[in-house]
Amino acid sequence: LHNSLQSSTHHDKHISQHNRKFLPISPQNHKNHVRFSTLKCLICRNVKESKSMNWLEKISANDHLYNNLASFLDQYEESGLQTALQLYRNTHQVYICKTKQDKQSITKISIYDIIYLEIQKHDISVHTIHGTYHKYGSLANELRLLSLYGFLKCTKNCIVSLNHIQSIYGDDIYLIDGTQIHMSRKYASTVIIAFSQSKPFKV
Repeated sequence: LHNSLQSSTHHDKHISQHNRKFLPISPQNHKNHVRFSTLKCLICRNVKESKSMNWLEKISANDHLYNNLASFLDQYEESGLQTALQLYRNTHQVYICKTKQDKQSITKISIYDIIYLEIQKHDISVHTIHGTYHKYGSLANELRLLSLYGFLKCTKNCIVSLNHIQSIYGDDIYLIDGTQIHMSRKYASTVIIAFSQSKPFKV
């Protein structure tokens, strides 16, 4: 009898996982079906085609992982999961600081550690939570790279991370390290709107 019950439980679990993946779902399980369909779309968009089915099977076979993802989707919906995935990718992005004088001098900095950058001629000062680094270049090139991660130009010679702004009062930006930057009128409205809509992310 014990073996029969054990076999029945295993069989029911197998059917449940199979239904979750492939079969039409009964009305009471419609929500689970919608969840899985959403996960399937997300995986197909973010994972190479050759690996997407493999990941779908892994998620379906892991009840704890599936339930966590389903709970997250219930609370934050697909847009929230997309944002979380993008934030996770961003935290693993590295900024390369390479000096002109000594080309062997290279520092790797987490993009989320950068507070702001300022330039004088071609000398760029990269201010981070760990200190200040220097590199040779143009602010336009740095902005082109960092704008993807919430950086905006606030003066002719400075770009700032939205994630490290403490507050804005009038035309003055107050950063988390105590730095105060006076914005140019040309950029003030853009920075204020972006800051009011941003959601700071802490690693």
